[in-house]
Amino acid sequence: MKVRSSNFELLRIIAMLMIVLHHLMVHGVFKGFDTTEVSGNQALALIFAAGGKVGVGLFIMITGYFLANKLKTNIPALVSLWLQVFFYSVVIFLLLSNLKMIDAADPVIAISNVFPLIFNKYWFFTDYFLIMIIAPVINAGFSNFEKKEVDKIMGVLLFVWFVVPTISPLLFNRVLSVSSNDLLILIMFYLFGYYIRRYNPAVLNKQRNNIILIGAGIVMTSGLELYFECLGHLLKDTSVYTLSFQYYKLNSFSVFLIVVGLFGLFKNFRIGEVKWINTVASATFGVYLIHDNSYIRSLLWRDWVESTDYLAFGIFGFIVASAITVVVVFVLSTVIELIRKNTIERFTNYLLKKSFEKN
Repeated sequence: MKVRSSNFELLRIIAMLMIVLHHLMVHGVFKGFDTTEVSGNQALALIFAAGGKVGVGLFIMITGYFLANKLKTNIPALVSLWLQVFFYSVVIFLLLSNLKMIDAADPVIAISNVFPLIFNKYWFFTDYFLIMIIAPVINAGFSNFEKKEVDKIMGVLLFVWFVVPTISPLLFNRVLSVSSNDLLILIMFYLFGYYIRRYNPAVLNKQRNNIILIGAGIVMTSGLELYFECLGHLLKDTSVYTLSFQYYKLNSFSVFLIVVGLFGLFKNFRIGEVKWINTVASATFGVYLIHDNSYIRSLLWRDWVESTDYLAFGIFGFIVASAITVVVVFVLSTVIELIRKNTIERFTNYLLKKSFEKN
């Protein structure tokens, strides 16, 4: 049996915890924001929100790192992934519609849940699925370049897609970015995972450097968010205030620094194979599919968790309430996913194995 190193598996767990925290903030706490005011809890919420995009970047960078040498698409893995998403999309829809918790009268809504990829029910899944398909093409294409050529390409793309959107609000009070979508940004994170696997840059082999990158990213994120939050309040200009939102987004250079630093930090850990870490990590994608399902999302952060009330707590209370909420959502979702993996997925994987063996 193949040994699965637990350093990256632990990083997956941390990444998903940050993603849940991000969703708590943007789908819950942010709904109670007063953009005419500056408060410690609102500032903390903006900082916490950045964790979600850090988590997304980490997932894709890990994918690029482990698929860097693959020149063939893993069809069984793609089918298994699609079945996982199909299961949660359909089961959650049927369950909530039977409980009369959602309106299921529109047939288009029902069809969209049967075809979650086509209807983009989960934006990350759709983009991730496409990256898995084109990964061998990316790998084959970049393998034809010398390192100095790859460095130039990566440098230009990094500047255009990360640096410009980060510095433009400081220069022009608006975000300037090349017309693109999240898929292109995720491909960039994939390429950096690929780059690290192929060239093993020495700068990331020293933990001190990784800690500096993480620290610089956190300081830059929190500092710029607070700057525009305060500036918008002083100018009584909501558009200036909302510029602070740029620094928790996927194309923020400060987010990129944190992602690279964390990746380098965990890459250098040598903790061997830890069974419980690997087991929990195997459920992380399921945690995403459960708690960020469009129906669950609206019920969870709007009805089940009164997250806007957290803004009225003291800073310590805000941190504790947020941490407890994230852990509870993560644990419950993990339990559900592990049950699915040990029942339905075990059966479907058996059928897939038999099917592909015949072919």
